[in-house]
Amino acid sequence: MLFSITIIPDHFFGETFTPQPSHIANSNVPSNVKILEPTNDEVKRLYFDKVVAQPESLKMHNKFIYTGNFNGQILKVDPQTKKVSVLTTMVDKEAKICENNVVSKEMCGRGLDLDIVGNTLYATDVYRGFIEYDLVKNTKINYDLRTIIPGYESNDKVFNSIRQDPTNSNIVYISLSSTKYGYDKISFIFLEQEASGIVIAFNKATKKLTVIAKELALANGLEVVGQSLLVNDLIRKRIMKLNLKEVQTFIQSGGKDLPKLTVFKDGLPGYPDNLTKSGKYLFAALFFYIPENDVLLDQLALNIHARKFAHRIMYLATIVVKFVKQYYTCDCMNKLLYSLESGNGMMALPYKSAVAILDQTTGEYVSLIKLPLNKITHAMFDPSTSTLYLGSILHNAIHTMSLKL
Repeated sequence: MLFSITIIPDHFFGETFTPQPSHIANSNVPSNVKILEPTNDEVKRLYFDKVVAQPESLKMHNKFIYTGNFNGQILKVDPQTKKVSVLTTMVDKEAKICENNVVSKEMCGRGLDLDIVGNTLYATDVYRGFIEYDLVKNTKINYDLRTIIPGYESNDKVFNSIRQDPTNSNIVYISLSSTKYGYDKISFIFLEQEASGIVIAFNKATKKLTVIAKELALANGLEVVGQSLLVNDLIRKRIMKLNLKEVQTFIQSGGKDLPKLTVFKDGLPGYPDNLTKSGKYLFAALFFYIPENDVLLDQLALNIHARKFAHRIMYLATIVVKFVKQYYTCDCMNKLLYSLESGNGMMALPYKSAVAILDQTTGEYVSLIKLPLNKITHAMFDPSTSTLYLGSILHNAIHTMSLKL
């Protein structure tokens, strides 16, 4: 059965699905690295006066935590008083229409990653591009980049992470996880192991947009460290690096040869989602932590036929659900369809999350935290209180733990 379903031509399944060979480096966590394994009692859930739903990324500014809500809101959270206020929405529509309706999420946007420089907050909208919000004037500018990326004007896209250039406040860098599939088909990116992820530079003043990196497999978290721009090459379980001087020269000259993309850290013991720096440390949230003796996901990644089989079974399941929806209408069917297509079904895999703490200059391990939680996408450290804050794409909560570095 495995063989027969994979030899049927692609067009019968309505998708051009071409699974790619994988780059899988062995996990290289040295035996002398300090391993922390906090208990459920040590990783605590923060309770607020309002629900903080699916806070994928976190940003601390003036003792407040800023995060994106799954229904298109950007929230301002006071960790002391536990009060939550809505700062803005990703698009100029009432975000409440998205709270219980998965098919409306694109209408309301989804704030995926944040950056704050001075009084300016940036938030990527997974569907459109990003917003720029003035924290003093309370004004917002929307940047819709869907149709202006050279060579990718009509492609589906997943806008992911954002960082401002450290020397030019007009330039922001944005990672796109895929330029083949949209956010509603994240699972296809995993199964195909496709490498259509890119990093772009956008000049807010001139509106010039430049592609500065290509062929990333689910490009994810960005971080500026010294003269380097780091980007997570998630499916390949590694962090890549661009030299910012080379990037800036490339943008100004309009050259043909892309800046050199080199490996900063390979062989991570899991899938790196977001990156955050604090002091001399770099925190990489590993969405799935994969123990060295667990080869299930790596074997799936290396077996093209198995991945194609899984993709086609999922595709056939969506056809069944769509057929049933014609005769049985309920929100549960919408959620089931969204789960199948978006990859949320993968969240049921029995893998916990972890946080790799690295030296941000050398990439060497400082420690590894094996969390009792799953689906953690962001780790943000507050040195003033020795607190590690944890964000998640699925939990309706922010978690914390005490951390001494």
